[in-house]
Amino acid sequence: MTKTLKKCYEKFDYTACVSKWVKDYFVKTIVSKNKMEQVIQIICDHYNLTTEELLSKKRSNDIAIPRMIAMYICRVYLDENLTKIGIQFGGKNHTTVMHAVDKIKKERISPLLISTIRCIFYGMLLRL
Repeated sequence: MTKTLKKCYEKFDYTACVSKWVKDYFVKTIVSKNKMEQVIQIICDHYNLTTEELLSKKRSNDIAIPRMIAMYICRVYLDENLTKIGIQFGGKNHTTVMHAVDKIKKERISPLLISTIRCIFYGMLLRL
């Protein structure tokens, strides 16, 4: 071992390394939840809804479509897992989230929906 490498090895602080890893793990988990909350807030602002309305069990189109768009953005752009998204959206089942994502993917042919999703996503990027 070279002297430089030996010095680096001797100076390596395992406790600091492990504590940094644990901190990073929890920060990523918290940031992930905050990003989904930001998506929910942006969708609510865009569609003039309250958070309670978006997260409710109501199935009217004026609430269900924004909710599906929010779930789609969380899944596709934030790469969150289905269960986590379902929990964040008022305890929905992961299959409900799958259905929402699939439905938006099928409807993405619509230029209006494409521009809406882009607008919301860029708004989200500006807030992050």
